[in-house]
Amino acid sequence: MKRIGTVGLLAVMALAVCAAFGAASASASPSAFTSTNIETGEADYPSTVRAETESWGYFQVSPSIYSRWSSTGEGFLPSVNDSVSLLTSFTPSGGSISANGCGLTLHTGAEAGPGTFSGTVDIGGAKCTSIAVVTTSPSAPYSCKLSIPAQTGIAATLTNVEGVPNTTELNVEGSMKYQGEGGGPSCPTTSGTGTLIGDWQINATNEAGSAVDFQVAPPSGLYLEGGAFESEGYPTQVFGNQSSAIKFKPTSGGGVTQECSGHFMDELTASSSSLSVFAEYSGCKSTGGFGTKVFMNSCHYVYHAAGTMDVACGSEGDSIENIIYNSNGTTRCKVNIGPQEAVTGLSFTNIGTGNERGVEVSFAVEGLANTVVSGGLLGCGAKNGSYSDGTYTGNIQLYGVG
Repeated sequence: MKRIGTVGLLAVMALAVCAAFGAASASASPSAFTSTNIETGEADYPSTVRAETESWGYFQVSPSIYSRWSSTGEGFLPSVNDSVSLLTSFTPSGGSISANGCGLTLHTGAEAGPGTFSGTVDIGGAKCTSIAVVTTSPSAPYSCKLSIPAQTGIAATLTNVEGVPNTTELNVEGSMKYQGEGGGPSCPTTSGTGTLIGDWQINATNEAGSAVDFQVAPPSGLYLEGGAFESEGYPTQVFGNQSSAIKFKPTSGGGVTQECSGHFMDELTASSSSLSVFAEYSGCKSTGGFGTKVFMNSCHYVYHAAGTMDVACGSEGDSIENIIYNSNGTTRCKVNIGPQEAVTGLSFTNIGTGNERGVEVSFAVEGLANTVVSGGLLGCGAKNGSYSDGTYTGNIQLYGVG
């Protein structure tokens, strides 16, 4: 699985994407966007995702007040995920549109039929103010000014399209909030609800620039039974997000707490008593409000059905780096978590039914070995040195697709 060889780079790139659009949704959908190699059929990440409208799209207030446009978007899929964010541009047929840092985030949802999924679209981004629109239409001899704010949950349909490569079609026709800002005798001047209409064709390429199959994969079920992780079908791509914040502290007796959102992934090819889970953390913060990042480098976790966890690294001498930054960008605190085995404090709960089953992992770890490399009491809240009682808490939900 190509994902394994690029995990360190992906962690950094995923942080950049999340900085632009904000963290992914906390809970996962049983279906997910996937990128697979055309020739081998194996998972192929990371991939660059591109979207382009197939026909005119509309920000519509009424039959006579609307903005008509074409649109393109580009994003990054570091691993199997139930959402993907696109830097989006709109080219109007008349008038003007300024995105002002706003883009589209696509979310998969329940399978509505073979190859078809009910999804949603968000308008937003970390730097999104609102989309500024000046409308023109043949039936209205004046232009109206509209402001379309960040919002979530606009109804959409995602349809897999077979071909070489396989692609996905996004169809949006859902309620859209707007703020009218006048401009003509019949232009709205108050807030209201209009309609966002658009059809996009979405494809993807891998790191080498070659086309890959980009599609929404249906749920394949993931559950724990008889001391082993199982799926309704193999291979299954495993993914999930946190259902409660992931928190780390270097010692139970004190130390600065780091709190992050997390995305987790693996591939399960057969029944197994363990999962090798690769993690990407984003949206991190620490006690005192300082900026913080987690660099997984070549490391990943191994979850054992017996309720323990390993930290494993692909490169000798490597470790997970937890870094807290001062406001001027210098390092305030650095804590390394190196390879270790049989860390206790994990519990697993089966959730959902049928092929939408998943596994919730609860962490109440109090014995995570780590080293405060720099920062000491002032920066890290603990003296420089090695500890064997680091804490790691939170919950994640894992699902399988394929």
